[in-house]
Amino acid sequence: MSKKYSQLTLRERYTIDELKQSGHTRNFIAEKLGVNKSTISRELSRNKDDLGEYVAETASSLAKARRTRTRFRKIKITKEVERLIEEKLIVFRTPEQISAHLRHGYGVFVSHELIYQYIGYKRDEGEKLHLLLPHRGDKYKKRNLKTSKRNGKTAKKRRSIDNRPAAANEKREVGHWEGDTVEGKAHKGGLGTFVDRKSMFLVMGKVADKSSEAMKEMIVGRFRHCPEVVKSITVDNGAEFALHDEVEAELKTRVFFAHPYSPWERGLNENTNGLIRRFYPKGTDFSEYSDADISRVQNLLNDRPRKTLGYKTPREVFHGEPSRSKYKRSLYALQLIT
Repeated sequence: MSKKYSQLTLRERYTIDELKQSGHTRNFIAEKLGVNKSTISRELSRNKDDLGEYVAETASSLAKARRTRTRFRKIKITKEVERLIEEKLIVFRTPEQISAHLRHGYGVFVSHELIYQYIGYKRDEGEKLHLLLPHRGDKYKKRNLKTSKRNGKTAKKRRSIDNRPAAANEKREVGHWEGDTVEGKAHKGGLGTFVDRKSMFLVMGKVADKSSEAMKEMIVGRFRHCPEVVKSITVDNGAEFALHDEVEAELKTRVFFAHPYSPWERGLNENTNGLIRRFYPKGTDFSEYSDADISRVQNLLNDRPRKTLGYKTPREVFHGEPSRSKYKRSLYALQLIT
């Protein structure tokens, strides 16, 4: 029996997104979530992005804005504050980060909700500040049973995320990473992206293609000289991670696999990939970019204040780990010190 209508959670929206990508009907999705078909129909029609696609995080943002947004009234936002807001949007700061910056740096108290309303007001007037938001509606490629290319290899003896150590689940220590791929133009080449669960510290590098050999070389190449900060890696079920056993052997680590259709289990990595897409939009040919350019973007994101870190940067949190001498060599090995 379907439950009465209530606001969908982000996890439910991820499920809708994945099932829709896999070609399931609205009736099937509604039954899977235990909601009315009308709830799914309303969700899919009202919360599309600018390209007419349904993306879980964009849908959640649109729904939240619809619940809280009232007709914007230009109060307590001076021209100077407008300038500061727009300057920070240009360098990809979120409204939450901008609000904190104004409060701590200028003694100006403007809530992030009001900044969102300001952006919406400007959009109604034809300006495009909304395109500077971290999740502006870009669609990233989903891997599913229909689109995954097995490349002749299948991951064997996978460790389930259910068996991941408590230190990784609870983010108690540096060294537990979430991994994924950002695809390049025509699905040829791309980036391997790895984010530390505690510090949100990013390591990424180019891969020539989506083969498991290319991904293994990227992972081992980046972490070979600092295995002490690779205590575990959690990935999805993509074929590029089929050589996980070789990665484990070379780095003396353990690789865990998330459940199918469960991107929220690697939510930090998914969100970080969204930030990376701000610099490298869908259709980017990564062969045109040097390793130095990839490192530049990596450093920009590692020096970006994060709300969940108390507005510290991932680099600051990573540096703040106990036994810092143990990790100092690792930072140099990863070529992340600027």
